[in-house]
Amino acid sequence: MDLASITPAEISHFVKTYDLRGKTALFLGGLDEPKRIPFLLHSAAMASALDPDFRLLIAGNGSERATVEEACRTNPAVHYLGSVFGTEKALALRGAEVIAMPGRVGLVAVDSFAAGTPIVTTNWPWHAPEFEYLEAARNAIVTRDDEATYASELVKILNDASRLSGLAAECLEARERYSIQLMVENFVAGVRHFSEAGTR
Repeated sequence: MDLASITPAEISHFVKTYDLRGKTALFLGGLDEPKRIPFLLHSAAMASALDPDFRLLIAGNGSERATVEEACRTNPAVHYLGSVFGTEKALALRGAEVIAMPGRVGLVAVDSFAAGTPIVTTNWPWHAPEFEYLEAARNAIVTRDDEATYASELVKILNDASRLSGLAAECLEARERYSIQLMVENFVAGVRHFSEAGTR
């Protein structure tokens, strides 16, 4: 994924294709149970009722794909992109103001920091270890775990340009602390530590 290679013309075309209006959330990940797709879709319906300019892009694949496709047929604010990689993934991240991830936050935290696109998630208790990289109200929004609150907070942050800009800047700052390389090094160090401890 090369975010720097995306041109303004490509972003403009992407925005026009999906009728994005500067209030766009992106879901990026597997369409499966831990990601809480029904919660996401119900929240999107509420958010689009609160603000007709709200848009939700969904990128990924999995067992809940049919549910997502049905939501696209009934809610014009929701668009399914399919699986995205490389330029397509970079465009999706550039076209969105936030990443909507009410379910399990994992390596998408790294995408958030790489793109400067803050995550809006919930205080659901089953997040992956990468959830610990998020700092509520600093580089991410962590809401109460109910659909109405989540929808309301999505709309609120997408309508607060100053706060959104601050979150994005903090994401980019966190990129230096939580790079893929650093995580790999920490993982290898942890494996070595436990391996050595087991031989003592």
